[in-house]
Amino acid sequence: MGFYIMLYIAVLIIAIPCYLPKKLSKKQKDMLYLTITGGLLAFLSAIRYDIGFDYSYVYAPFYEKILQSPITNIFNERHEIGFVILEYITASFSQNFQMVFVVTSILLILLYFVYFYKYSCNMVMSVAMFMLWGYYFCSMNFVRQTIASGIFLYAVQSVIEKKPIKYVLITLLAASFHKSALIMLPFYFILQIKINKKVLVLYCSAVAFIFSTSHIFLEFATEKWFTWYNLNDWHISRGYPWITAILPVIMFIIFYTFSDVLERINPQYSVLVSSSFFSAFFFVIALKHSILDRFSLYFEPVMLVGTTYIITGLYEQLKKSKEKSNIRRTERMKKKFYAVSAVISVISVFQGWWFLYFDGHCVIPYQTIYDQEFYQLYVQSLEEGTGVFAGEYDEDIVEPVMLPED
Repeated sequence: MGFYIMLYIAVLIIAIPCYLPKKLSKKQKDMLYLTITGGLLAFLSAIRYDIGFDYSYVYAPFYEKILQSPITNIFNERHEIGFVILEYITASFSQNFQMVFVVTSILLILLYFVYFYKYSCNMVMSVAMFMLWGYYFCSMNFVRQTIASGIFLYAVQSVIEKKPIKYVLITLLAASFHKSALIMLPFYFILQIKINKKVLVLYCSAVAFIFSTSHIFLEFATEKWFTWYNLNDWHISRGYPWITAILPVIMFIIFYTFSDVLERINPQYSVLVSSSFFSAFFFVIALKHSILDRFSLYFEPVMLVGTTYIITGLYEQLKKSKEKSNIRRTERMKKKFYAVSAVISVISVFQGWWFLYFDGHCVIPYQTIYDQEFYQLYVQSLEEGTGVFAGEYDEDIVEPVMLPED
């Protein structure tokens, strides 16, 4: 746990030398900060060893399978075609299964950090939330879906820009890495529905209905689409502790309450309010069926940028009220700005602690390929041409994480 706490602190401390030079423009400082932090996070993820449930149960043995399978079997693989193609490309220049983690680690960081550079108002805040809200940990476990989530970030931007064809194409690309992204196709229209009081009541009623009848939907889904799951699986039959829904629910309240701040910046940013609602929605449903929190991966990441709009918007309003010498308004805006900043900071730090305490992605302890005897012998066998990965793990056997009691 200590390693990740130091990493939390590091992404903040790195900002000091990056933003101090007066000769650099803000864009240059942003680029410098994202390059250093992104490089660090990608490197640490790339050299990880047996971190995340799917490392040894799915990705390492599947890579060995790719090495042994002709490309003509590409459509018969369980994994989505986009990811299989990525692995075939990787396999063309390396037989080492670790290379797939190197490639995906770089890709994941690029997808998120390029998005931050293009759209965030505050890089340090976005990167800090990327860490504290658990996306870095998720990227080391749910590799395919986190890639799909990173791709889908740009689809949300196309909703804001009113470009439906671009939205569909990006969503299909995301689905080529994880088919769950297909659920996002109708959300081009749903996300454009502005959430007012009447819509909110309707949505909340839908949450209550779906929560009470969720087993019916899941039974249908496991029979028709996700046939390798069944209703008795632990991550379907059991839910997460209520504490996991605190951050998404509070963040929706903030986005809804300060939707006017977002709309002053861009009237189309009401899409971000809708995204925050559906993020909270899937986390609430996950209190009953833990697997459903995965769908929040398509809604919550845009909040890593949207939150910077709210904070920046409130700060700009505070500055304007000071310039106009409106003492009463200034005091009111000051309270809003500091209160919202404090709430976001507190729940983000709490979420960062919770991810480490709960360790739902099995990232503790952090270990690298450089201190693992098995990996060194494996590399030696590759160099000598005498062997490949032992294949001790079965990708269809995954031991459940033990959920703490409520």
